Amino acid sequence: EQTSSTGEVVGIWKDWSDKPDGRDEDAKMAFMRTMVIVATPVSGDKYAAFKKDVIERMALPPYNCIEECKDKQYQEAAEYADQLHDTIYLYALILNKTIEEQGIEQIGNGSNIVTRGAGIEFEGMSGVVRMNGAGYRLPNMNLANLDSNATQRTVAFMDIDASSVNWTWSILDQRLIWDAYNGHVPLTRPECGYTGKSCPVNFFVDYLYIVVIVAVIIVLCCAAALIAAYLVIKARRDEELRLDEQWLVPHAMLQSIMKGRKESHHSSRSLQSNSTTTTGTTGISSKSVFFPENEFQGFFVYMNEPVLARKYQLRVPIFKKDRAELRMLRTIEHDNVNRFIGLSVDGPVYMSFWRYCSRGSIKDVIARSSINMDGFFIYCLIKDIAWGLQYIHHSPIKQHGSLTSECCYINDRWQVKIGAYGLSFMQGVEKRSEDGLLHTAPEVLRERIGEWKSSTGYLQFCNCFVS
Repeated sequence: EQTSSTGEVVGIWKDWSDKPDGRDEDAKMAFMRTMVIVATPVSGDKYAAFKKDVIERMALPPYNCIEECKDKQYQEAAEYADQLHDTIYLYALILNKTIEEQGIEQIGNGSNIVTRGAGIEFEGMSGVVRMNGAGYRLPNMNLANLDSNATQRTVAFMDIDASSVNWTWSILDQRLIWDAYNGHVPLTRPECGYTGKSCPVNFFVDYLYIVVIVAVIIVLCCAAALIAAYLVIKARRDEELRLDEQWLVPHAMLQSIMKGRKESHHSSRSLQSNSTTTTGTTGISSKSVFFPENEFQGFFVYMNEPVLARKYQLRVPIFKKDRAELRMLRTIEHDNVNRFIGLSVDGPVYMSFWRYCSRGSIKDVIARSSINMDGFFIYCLIKDIAWGLQYIHHSPIKQHGSLTSECCYINDRWQVKIGAYGLSFMQGVEKRSEDGLLHTAPEVLRERIGEWKSSTGYLQFCNCFVS
């Protein structure tokens, strides 16, 4: 702040000249971001009277500045007038002290006069004046700045001696000191340096062409990755569709082997028949089939090959995981596991198809009492079943789930092949015949005993089992 000879206090950013530059607001903003070290100010009426006295005395001898000092620019005392006043006053005090202590003859000794200033202290127009023995003033300075309202304030008091400064903070909250900087301490060095040429590199601006090229490459790579992923997924889906066509058996391509037979029980009597009447080009006798055809199984010719069909009374939806299982079943190949051909879903009932075994199942062989089974023959059958189960347990199928003598088939070389495995989505809802329960493993019977107790055939099953 500045105090005029009239006692008016104005901001330091004000231009008092005859032709102001009109940038007071710019100066104000600059001062709001500036800290200054000033002598302890002398203000008020005393300071205003001093400045007025300076102007009046300029018209007196020896200056006699009358006409020349009428201009407006000479109506205010210079900023250094108070310092000049205190300097002359201090010199006078030192002279008086020298004459008093050493005599008038010592006033010409400049070095001596300097040392005589030690201990002198007075209230001057520039604040408290204190001197040391080396001729230095020990000032009391203030660290000052402007607050957010452009009002001058003292941030700290500075007690200075020849080698150190003692600080006394008048504002302890740093956020208040730097309120012009939104409460943040300003940088010690401008972000772009003092010349404005050291700005941090803005990579996206200074290297825009590199950014664009890299962005294009990334976009192209992402696009290529997406296209590759799409092609891989499409190829996998097409492969799955192709493999699904292998297990899917159209009903229209099936030809019944048992066509023309009136009763399914006739087939059991035809086991001893020697008729050689054949169906189509399969070479299989229609009267020498060992399997009885009923509501649970049948016989067909598919792609000029005889196949065994297992019939299901319920139609269940086939989901993605079920199709994966069907594709997996098509890959099963073992000497003691019957080959899965496929599944028909467009006929009157669902049917799964398996490779035809001419000698029927173990159940059928046991039912034909004319066949003599010695110990070695039974051992061979059991060994084949064990090898087949071992393969199933170590395959993706994991377990058979419904092993009975009805699904252990024998080919023309008397080799046992386990069938009716897999198709987990059908086994859970597959209807079991009461006769088939007689050839079911005991542990499976125990698990499902609750289901049979609630059925009307339970008593019949028990009677058959006891008998």
